[in-house]
Amino acid sequence: GWLAVMDDGDIVMCHRTFGSNGYDVVLQRYEALDGATVWATVYDGPTHGGDDVRDMVMDRQGNLLVAGVQDAQWNYSYMALKFDSTDGSLLWSAGYDGPPGWYDVANCIAEGPAGSVVVSGFSDGSGTGWDWATVAYDGLDGSPLWVQRFNGPAGQSDEARDVVCTDQGEV
Repeated sequence: GWLAVMDDGDIVMCHRTFGSNGYDVVLQRYEALDGATVWATVYDGPTHGGDDVRDMVMDRQGNLLVAGVQDAQWNYSYMALKFDSTDGSLLWSAGYDGPPGWYDVANCIAEGPAGSVVVSGFSDGSGTGWDWATVAYDGLDGSPLWVQRFNGPAGQSDEARDVVCTDQGEV
């Protein structure tokens, strides 16, 4: 699982659980004072397939950004989620399905320039194996802003495991 420490000291935990149709994303917020549950929420994607979390971070507004992979009838796509940390409600969900539409996994997530949300991982390419695919989403509504793909010199499997964004907007 992943943890975030909120400004008031509360802890938010994010993990996966096995639901009736595969993995679901679970977030729980615990009070700093006594560990009592403030809220708990479960995300089961629109296709009710597997939703497997790979990373969680807190943005500058205190909202929770979650990355992973979503199974949509055996078509695996990036999963990017934004949750309100005050009550656990889902603010938006977004995805990315690479060129051949087969296997795409978001391993990491960060807050990008101007509040955007940047995810990266690996994405099946067209004859290139797995490529890095980095996608930026609008932080307000999750609409896609840009996609950058990278196929290493050997044309084999390439996989991003972390993403960082500078204050100047570099990824």
